[in-house]
Amino acid sequence: NQGAAQLYGYSRDEAIGRSVQELDVLEHAEKREQAATLLQEGRTIPQMEACIRVPDGSKRSVIVAGQPIEIGDEACMLFTFIDLEPRKKIEEALRQSEERFATAFKLAPVPMAISTLDGLRFLDVNDAFAVATGYLAAELVGHSASEVELWGSPAMRKKRERDFRAAATIRNLEIQVWTKHGELLDCLVSADRV
Repeated sequence: NQGAAQLYGYSRDEAIGRSVQELDVLEHAEKREQAATLLQEGRTIPQMEACIRVPDGSKRSVIVAGQPIEIGDEACMLFTFIDLEPRKKIEEALRQSEERFATAFKLAPVPMAISTLDGLRFLDVNDAFAVATGYLAAELVGHSASEVELWGSPAMRKKRERDFRAAATIRNLEIQVWTKHGELLDCLVSADRV
């Protein structure tokens, strides 16, 4: 059909008459040998990822499946394709966005942390946070602020947890943080839920 012709980069007339081997609809398929055997036997080919080669020499990632059908008295194989290129582009854009965020987070000159809302368990801290508190990132990640006694007293810890739970966004909340070496830091904390 027109969709398959566009996927392959051929006009409908250019595609008609070409063999499955010539277009190689199973190139780089996950289970190419199994699929080739099923094709020869005229049996259903389950969905699998593959690459198809287009006229300019590039390849397109697809999910391909084959279903035996009869047209008139002739045994045929109906191939269906799902173009994975849009998904791959989105995944690549997301990967790049995550890399940019991770780089900006790690290199930010102000202390930054990502923590769970429940219990304020650290998921990640940047280098500036580690330097300011005197803790190595490995000493903080996986632990709550109360476990490393950043907030000091249990009453202060409970108050901070209530503050963070009560508002989706916090701006310039005055808090005091204890460093690993027993120094008290006066801080302004801003936070957003994500």
